[in-house]
Amino acid sequence: AMKNEEEYLLEWLCFHRLVGVGKFVIYNNQSTDDTPEIVRMFNHRFPGAVQLIDWPRQPGQWLAFKDMIANRKHVAEWVAFLDADEFLFGTEEDDLRNILPLYQDCSAVGVHWLNFGSSGHETTPLGLCIEAFTQRSSDDFRAHNHIKSIVRIDEIDGFQTVHYFNGLRGTVDVAGTLIPPETRGKCSSSRHDVMRINHYVTKSEEQLRIKIARGQPRLDDAPDKFRDIDKYRRNGRNDVEDVTIARFIPRVKSMMNEVLAASSSI
Repeated sequence: AMKNEEEYLLEWLCFHRLVGVGKFVIYNNQSTDDTPEIVRMFNHRFPGAVQLIDWPRQPGQWLAFKDMIANRKHVAEWVAFLDADEFLFGTEEDDLRNILPLYQDCSAVGVHWLNFGSSGHETTPLGLCIEAFTQRSSDDFRAHNHIKSIVRIDEIDGFQTVHYFNGLRGTVDVAGTLIPPETRGKCSSSRHDVMRINHYVTKSEEQLRIKIARGQPRLDDAPDKFRDIDKYRRNGRNDVEDVTIARFIPRVKSMMNEVLAASSSI
């Protein structure tokens, strides 16, 4: 479920379109920004690519996952459950459709995070998210052991956490090694040699404060609804430079310009 993610939404859509995503399902959790307009523009250039679902229910994320599993198994063979600050791609191979056939014997593939920090930006920088934020936590950082899942949705009957799904033939990591259910999606180590998720945890200090004020997507009126800003700073550090994703920047910009040009001709 997304709420007020207009800032990088067009970039996120274009990026994932470039890496092979054919269909997007966005649960719009009471956004008050231009999310619907961005989706309209993208669909004008790529008809039917995005299904925007009005989703005022709370807690938004958990109920959206349940709805997707129960009612939308027709969307695609493989479905990645991602947040708007997560960019999924092949470490060397550009098109995910050339990677997923490696995992024919499982119900889900767990792809590990790499958590990116502020790259020293106090205020919102110009340009793309994937261009502005290039510094991340070190390779051995414990939070990188978390996975997010790409699932064969017709084999999924539920989920333990937003990271780990219950499937008939289990979840494997990118090496094909089984990830036991008791891990709940947190492994003892991580690997990023086949696929990875750049997780832009904090962005700039200004953007982090806005994110904190927005609250948790999994909670409603619980006492811990608002996020712990220090926890996010700890998870999004600036230990090492990582520009693996940079090869996509020219194509993302080109597609964004296509979408904007097509929209201006309406």
